[in-house]
Amino acid sequence: MTEERNKPSLLFWGLMGYDRPSTRIRCVNFADQLKTRGYECECVLYRDKYGRQFGHEQMLHLGDRHKLQITRRAYREFKSRKNEIIYMQKAHWHSLAPHLLHRRRGIKIIFDYDDWDLDRSPFLNHDLLNDHYFGSRDETVITWKLVDESVACVAANKELDRLLRLRHPRVYYIPTGPDTGKFSMTDEQRFARAEQDKTIFVWGGNVWGGVMLGNVVFLLNCFSKVYEANRDVVFRLLAWGTYGEAVKALVSTTYRHLPIEFRHFIHPDAMPAYLAKTHVGLLPLQGDDMNVSWLKSKSPTKQFEYMAMEMATVATPLGDVPYIVKDGVNGLFASTEQEFVARMLQLAGDRALRERLGQQARKTIMKDYCLDRLGDKLDAMFIELGRDGLI
Repeated sequence: MTEERNKPSLLFWGLMGYDRPSTRIRCVNFADQLKTRGYECECVLYRDKYGRQFGHEQMLHLGDRHKLQITRRAYREFKSRKNEIIYMQKAHWHSLAPHLLHRRRGIKIIFDYDDWDLDRSPFLNHDLLNDHYFGSRDETVITWKLVDESVACVAANKELDRLLRLRHPRVYYIPTGPDTGKFSMTDEQRFARAEQDKTIFVWGGNVWGGVMLGNVVFLLNCFSKVYEANRDVVFRLLAWGTYGEAVKALVSTTYRHLPIEFRHFIHPDAMPAYLAKTHVGLLPLQGDDMNVSWLKSKSPTKQFEYMAMEMATVATPLGDVPYIVKDGVNGLFASTEQEFVARMLQLAGDRALRERLGQQARKTIMKDYCLDRLGDKLDAMFIELGRDGLI
């Protein structure tokens, strides 16, 4: 542990609100972990603090007038707090205030990156404004500028760690692990899960674009074939975001003959109870040429949460998944539709296998990926940065 006088005060800075894992885990949960270790932390979540009138998707694509109004409010509120360090999650337009605070007031920044958004980060909408404030109109160039002016970078997965190390000398790997106090099973829940007469598969997420819609359709096709072979199965599907209604329409038309329980978004604090009533978590990562880098760099929050809830999983071995999952030990790998169907049928017909994989999955999370371990990593990072005179 660092000495009290050497522990910095931190502003965890994110665009979205508590409802989104990037800010809930990598801002709120990380801040809570450091508070227990004696740090002073405050979360500056733009959607919750400045934009409650906007939806989460709207926050990404506000007009420049709103973006600059919010930036001005944030800058004025924090410009006098020179001794704090901004822990900035993602490089989107919300990074403008930290960028200006760094340039004008000398405030130090730690850059946290959990998705590969180089080619799609929403900064300001007009090129001239990006030129004026960031010194470039190119998203990639702006992102690297933000990396360069940070004292350190935190990467949520191995691929981002590798890529950021090509640019910055100080990169720390800290994944997006679950709150295992919330994501945990009681004996009563284990008994109820074991007594269910059907095997329940689950997937949930923000269907924000075509690549995510494609993954949902992939799972629907897989489940259709699983159901042909085994009628004692159910698919629980959570889908929200830009294409959430499109998914709902598919379920009610093309796939209406299947036992699919569709829901829109539920609050993240309700997710543990929801997962406790399911058996198998699914994580397909089917990409195209435009999104392969993004998929490789995706922080697999769902995978961590499934495993914390003692669930068997079927996941594409891409990105961080092969580092987390050992095939046949704490989960199963599958890449093609044929492989997913085979693995899903295997788990549907073998309760003992599901339970064994789930128990080992929980052990993996508790050993390496729970918030306590991540808090230790964050603390060690700040100790090192302080020792080397960077903060």
